[in-house]
Amino acid sequence: MKSIKIILLSCITLCFLACERYPKYCRGGIDFEFDLPVTISPITDTIHLGDTLWVEMRVDNPILNKLDGKRYDISEADLFMYFYIQDLLQPVMVPTNQYYRLDENGNYLSNTNPDGDDGDKVVLKVDGNECYWKRGFVITKKGLYMLSFTDDIGRSTQPHITECPNEEVEFKYTFNNAVNSEEKHFDLLQYSHDESVRSWSSDLFLQSSHYAICVN
Repeated sequence: MKSIKIILLSCITLCFLACERYPKYCRGGIDFEFDLPVTISPITDTIHLGDTLWVEMRVDNPILNKLDGKRYDISEADLFMYFYIQDLLQPVMVPTNQYYRLDENGNYLSNTNPDGDDGDKVVLKVDGNECYWKRGFVITKKGLYMLSFTDDIGRSTQPHITECPNEEVEFKYTFNNAVNSEEKHFDLLQYSHDESVRSWSSDLFLQSSHYAICVN
């Protein structure tokens, strides 16, 4: 019985020390919701084979956290953006490798790049009071495609945005300041060969990090 009390006391002490390690505002966790505006050009639902689809994300830094109204520096946050292009003319929507990537200067990119990119992962660069990344995509096969984004903040080292170890981060994307799903070419989904894609609602598509494009 005595040994159990000692173990419990030790656990309580360790938890107390862990809590005191971080600022008081960390207690209970801290939540973030960031808007990430994405600009895609040319602004059209159809491009020609060989055309470059330019995609750029540029945000103010420090960036506004919509949940507490404060701004946070994300330039050192170990933030990675991932993209993938999916083929909508397959029976089930799947990623395709039928495209080339270009850097912001129009140079072709290999799978591993000296600026820290690896495959389909890009890292934010700092430009004055902004963070950004820019890529060009040259799709090499005619068809119907979905450009999609996802994100990740490295969890291998803590902390990453603040000094708090228990942060919950959510990113919300907007494409070309779209206010309705048609600006993301929702009408193209009806031509997909994937039944589940055709069943999406316009509201669901607007809130997603997807953008449809036709290549002819």
